[in-house]
Parts: sequence; structure tokens; C-alpha cells
Amino acid sequence: MHSVDGGHRLDRIPDSTPTPPAAASSPDGPAGQHALYRRIFRDMVIAETQSGPLSAARRRGLIRFARRMELTRAEARLLIRGVEYERGQVPIEEIHKLMHGATRHRRWLPVDVDAVLRIGLALLIVLLNVFVFRWIVRLFS
Repeated sequence: MHSVDGGHRLDRIPDSTPTPPAAASSPDGPAGQHALYRRIFRDMVIAETQSGPLSAARRRGLIRFARRMELTRAEARLLIRGVEYERGQVPIEEIHKLMHGATRHRRWLPVDVDAVLRIGLALLIVLLNVFVFRWIVRLFS
């Protein structure tokens, strides 16, 4: 996986890389095949982190390769972060910062700002229609 200049080539994996065999071919079924892919990917991450912390390009390359192994992006990121944590490559301050940031954002930001604005606009239009309707009724009574 190393290039001549000592850098990693994982981020340059061509799209023609064959995908793993279908999960149906596993004697354990899809769940066993998926667990096998996770173990293989975890071993790949361990091998990549032996030379030091992952660069952003190496991390993106691993995540792209994980998709070919039928792993989701979230699974790949969790496996990478878990290996980094096990190997002591994630400072504890960063972990606390990530945990605090995730809870802070979840508490203060609405799930979907566009949806909130659309609902607010719809309520405003309904309210204006009610006032106009009441004005017309009073006008002709």
C-alpha cells in the first residue's frame, strides 16, 4: 500500500476494484458476511495506523474502500475511530470536545430548519386567511 515516496495509495484506489462476493454466498448468511467484512476492514485500519495517525486522505480512502465491502460510511468511521482510540492516537481532549459538541448541537439546533420555516409560513398564511375571512363576514353582516 505504500508508494515510492513513502505515502499511502489508499486514496487512489481505482473504481474498478472488484467488490466482495455477495453476502448470500456465505454459509453464515448476510449477518456473518457483514461481520467478516467489518473484521477485515478493522484489520486494514490497524495495519494503516501502525505507521502513525491517519491523514485525512488516508481516512477518506479507507472510507471509500469500506463502501466496496458493503459497510456504511458511519460504520467505517466508527471502526476507524475505535482503532485510533485503542492505539492511543486520539487525544482524550478531542474525545471530550466531540462528545460535548454533539450534545450541544443536538440540543440547540432544530432537526430541519427548512421544515420549521415552511411550517411557520403555512401557519402565518392560515392566520391571515382567518383574519381576512372574519373581516369579510363582518363587512357583509
